Amino acid sequence: MYIIYLYNVHITLRRGIVLTVRTKYVRRGSVAKIKLHISNYDLIKMLDPYASIWVDDGRTEEDMRQNKEAKKFLIGFCGVLERLPLDRGYKSGMFHTKYLFYVLRIRDALEKQKYITVCSELQNLIHFQPITQPRICYNILNLLKSYLDLTVECEEND
Repeated sequence: MYIIYLYNVHITLRRGIVLTVRTKYVRRGSVAKIKLHISNYDLIKMLDPYASIWVDDGRTEEDMRQNKEAKKFLIGFCGVLERLPLDRGYKSGMFHTKYLFYVLRIRDALEKQKYITVCSELQNLIHFQPITQPRICYNILNLLKSYLDLTVECEEND
């Protein structure tokens, strides 16, 4: 037996951006899961305050502070990606493996600890590829969790 509750959650981001997310609370027996219904545009807006291709050299204290803020945000962003409902059908976008280009750029930025660049590349990936495809979402989650020292636990959505 399923009991589904739908409600809106307002999230206030940095720089006064208020994001309204439609949330679905699914209760099946004694197991409860919260799934986010969020558009690609909202995901890009969440990354926007932390994404920049110009502030990434790390020479000044301000750049280092912004880089640390971006890292903290990415740790929270992993939770958003985990709760994102994934597509059941296959969507290819342009090419099946085109998203790997973005994954390699994200991995390169993570190795250099340039978290602002990671946010920028995630924006590009979300804009050009279907992030709700399991192959893309799981690869991004595993990559972020391995470089941000989080435990890797990817579950399939029911």
